[in-house]
Amino acid sequence: MERASIACGRTHVGFAALIAVVSLMVPGVGWAAWTVEGMLGDAASMPTTLTIDREGEPMVEISADWQTRGFEFPLYYAARVTHGDSTRAWALDFIHDKVLLGNPRPGVEHYEVSHGCNLVFLSHLFISRRWHAATGIGFVVAHPENTVGGVPLTGDQGAAGYVLTGPAIEAVGGYRLPFASRWFGSVELRVTGAHVRVPVANGFSSFQNVAFHALVGVGWKSAP
Repeated sequence: MERASIACGRTHVGFAALIAVVSLMVPGVGWAAWTVEGMLGDAASMPTTLTIDREGEPMVEISADWQTRGFEFPLYYAARVTHGDSTRAWALDFIHDKVLLGNPRPGVEHYEVSHGCNLVFLSHLFISRRWHAATGIGFVVAHPENTVGGVPLTGDQGAAGYVLTGPAIEAVGGYRLPFASRWFGSVELRVTGAHVRVPVANGFSSFQNVAFHALVGVGWKSAP
């Protein structure tokens, strides 16, 4: 329970800090509009090394083949809230990513971070007519599920199974197509990088995640 309280507290502090930074950076009445977007899509993660370090056991390293399975439940999705004008904006970006080990082996029977490997970013958007690009920094909130050495991960790991772990970065390119006075469709490509460290039974695991994302969605803006 103490670990859960600490992780929950850290998660709340992280979100509060992002909101505070946005509040300080966003100018006042001179900036025209808020936008809210929701997106679906999928991602492809590059193979990286999964390291597992358990108490009393040799360290294990696997060349991991990562899968996303974005259209299987729980779905892969993303959301964004922005405030800005016609040329630039600040944004809070959220990606409900999923990372599943596609090549399990004896001793690492099951490994996934699929509920999810959540990425939270503070991003700065640059806008040119209907095109936009962005870069962002943030962190990972992960929900691990795994069985290592025949022992499943059990118990509360962080807040309701979620742990705050590792930094993350993103680069974004996209296109918006208005279809009503305040509504628009969007298509985006993103590249993300993150360090993920999550518990396993009697130890911890870690890996780097580099992923390429394709998303489509719909958004609303507060001003025409």
